[in-house]
Amino acid sequence: MIQEITVRFDKAIRDKFAHKHEVMNYLLKHERKSLCINRLAEQILRAEQYNIALSVNTYDSIIKDVALMFAKTAIEHVEQQHMSAIQKAQYRAKEDALKEAEEMLKDLEKDSLNEKGLTEIERDLLKHEHRKREEANRKANEV
Repeated sequence: MIQEITVRFDKAIRDKFAHKHEVMNYLLKHERKSLCINRLAEQILRAEQYNIALSVNTYDSIIKDVALMFAKTAIEHVEQQHMSAIQKAQYRAKEDALKEAEEMLKDLEKDSLNEKGLTEIERDLLKHEHRKREEANRKANEV
């Protein structure tokens, strides 16, 4: 029975992917194909145990549908792996661009040192702290 299912399963894949030889060969040699066929055989045997009679056309249709579902899932898995690789590359590119921008900012800060050796950012922070202290002193004097 498994041999018969395998022949029909492979035929469905060959018919669907005849024009895409690489994809067809990948699917025919896929490591999980035998597992899929074994599960399908189990389901067909279970149906026969319950006296569910399958016509030859229904039998062929079920095998073809499962084969095409298997093919679709296997192809989507490969596409997802490639997409993950692309997303990782994009993430690395963003990280590299961010590091480059940070280095440029550091270089700009070095170039903007004032006469006391402070960057503009440090000078602004000091001015802000000085203003806070003056306001606190003013409030303390008012009381």
